[in-house]
Amino acid sequence: GNLLKNVGFLMGIEFREATYLLGPKNTNALKAGMVFNVAVGLQNLEDKKNGKYALLIADTVLVGESTCDVLTTLVKKSFKNISYNLNVEDEEEDPKAAAEEAERRKELKAANRAALSEASEKRKRATAANSNAGITAEELEIRRK
Repeated sequence: GNLLKNVGFLMGIEFREATYLLGPKNTNALKAGMVFNVAVGLQNLEDKKNGKYALLIADTVLVGESTCDVLTTLVKKSFKNISYNLNVEDEEEDPKAAAEEAERRKELKAANRAALSEASEKRKRATAANSNAGITAEELEIRRK
């Protein structure tokens, strides 16, 4: 297999901001509040039974003042919850399979919303705790070292 040419991208108005790919040619600085899809991908893998396929492992990451939060930590990561099989052949779509897929996507969206909400609350609590203690982000980073 071959590694993909980048390891992620900025998520903004467009899901994938093509002008901000995470790769060897990107020299842009990261700023607090930016959200990235960080991924490792392999393409042109081959399986004797199923033929060629690609593999992508990714998380959504929020850049903070001094740390980053992985927003997808609460999302179920079992194979059935994260795998997709796209056949290029013209096949009749099974109504039952389509309904199951729609339900699975609905559950994934709900889990993603919950993870984003929890990460947001975690950041608010940490910011409030640091503020109440009179600790700046820079002081907190120094203390962590």
